[in-house]
Amino acid sequence: MKNIILILSFCLIAFLVSAQPQPDWGVDGDSLIKILPSGNAYAVGGMLIVSDDVPGDLVIAGGQLTVNGNVGEDIMIAGGTLTVNGDVAGDVRAAGGQIILNGNVGGELVACGGQVMVSKDSTISGDAMVAAGEASIDGVINGNADVGVGTFLMGDSAMILGDLDLEADTVGEGIDAKVSGELKKVTTEFREHTIRESWTMPKELKSVFNFLKGILASILLGGLLIYLYPSFTSKATKIVKTEYIKSLVAGVVVFAVTPTLIVLFMLMVIGVKLSLIITLATIIGLLLATIPVKLAIGEFLYKRIWKKKSKEFIYYCVGVAAFAICYEIPLMGWLIKILAALVGFGALWVLTIRGSGLGKTIKI
Repeated sequence: MKNIILILSFCLIAFLVSAQPQPDWGVDGDSLIKILPSGNAYAVGGMLIVSDDVPGDLVIAGGQLTVNGNVGEDIMIAGGTLTVNGDVAGDVRAAGGQIILNGNVGGELVACGGQVMVSKDSTISGDAMVAAGEASIDGVINGNADVGVGTFLMGDSAMILGDLDLEADTVGEGIDAKVSGELKKVTTEFREHTIRESWTMPKELKSVFNFLKGILASILLGGLLIYLYPSFTSKATKIVKTEYIKSLVAGVVVFAVTPTLIVLFMLMVIGVKLSLIITLATIIGLLLATIPVKLAIGEFLYKRIWKKKSKEFIYYCVGVAAFAICYEIPLMGWLIKILAALVGFGALWVLTIRGSGLGKTIKI
């Protein structure tokens, strides 16, 4: 669980800071890096090339990342395009759009991305776990492999010395001969055959089902917040209604500053846990952000249409339905979703700051 949280955190950092220029601290590319006395290194940047060897762990996030040096222990990397050319003595944990592994791995490989490639020059000493749209293996995996992908290919030089647990839509030819251990394979043809024996949902009905499922999930989440924290929800909604400009500005500022704080704490020896807490708090805040906005809009619409008052939960349900329809509008739906999230996110922060007593100090 700890590793999953870390990967999610660095994915968020990579997304938020990849477009932001950072001062050059001696690493190739537009980057920010900190090497601790322990030998561990932390780096973030839009386009980043690590050429020197890292004696300890390497934690790196950004847009386009290349690691040419060797890593003495583990590497955790997240971003857009990730290329590891050096050898890694420990484990490799990677999450990104495209992941290319050209070096050797002394431990395990855990990779999650759109495309994962292990070249013929790469040998993975431990187990491998891959989740991707497409995975191509041309190197050697000494341990077991657990692969869940859309397309799975193995080159002429590929070999898995342990077991292969494979779930894929499309599988290349000759896989069986390149697995020394047991091969457990589940393909699309098998899954589709099993589904057809029972019932196949039409695409149109599936779209309607997903639409209704999203509305139900929003109603349940908002209903829980309204029921468990009625005062907090009412105050946040009041801020949205009366101070929506201030809430929007606060949301934009906090959303822009948070990545910098996360990175700064990440570069500190004692700040890693704090940065993870901030990351998780931001994710939770964004999940809850649209609730007061939907509640405010729902109240406005209900009173305009039915000309009477009702309970907050009823207002919220009306707001959820209205926003669900708006979200389906091409382009405009995304703009509405972003604005609602920023306004709600800002309102939650304004309310939190005022409740902590800092509001008087910073005049919010």
